[in-house]
Amino acid sequence: NCAKLFDIQGANDRTNAVFISPRIQTTAFETGITTVTANTTLSTSHYTVLVDANGGSRTITLPPAANCKGRIYVIKKIDSSANAVVIDANASETIDGQLTVSLTTQYQTIRIQSDGTAWYII
Repeated sequence: NCAKLFDIQGANDRTNAVFISPRIQTTAFETGITTVTANTTLSTSHYTVLVDANGGSRTITLPPAANCKGRIYVIKKIDSSANAVVIDANASETIDGQLTVSLTTQYQTIRIQSDGTAWYII
């Protein structure tokens, strides 16, 4: 059974009306989570990236935005050292207008998404 959502103006039969199911079903989903301790270039297998910079500053390089329209990455610094985690956009691409963004404190997190041209903090 479907519930009638609305009619298209001028519609006089069921073929021109829009129906939806009254049931809403949700399903959990999972995404990749990776811990890195070295400079890393992100790929399609990455989603959440936990960065341990205890051994020195780390650079996380983003792939070209044009290859990743709509892709989201979550990057988190998990150590308490003074070493920075630098997120570097590909070549001359930017993250909110900047070539790089740094995470400097433990548990600092950035979520970014590509629009196909650049990366944006969301």
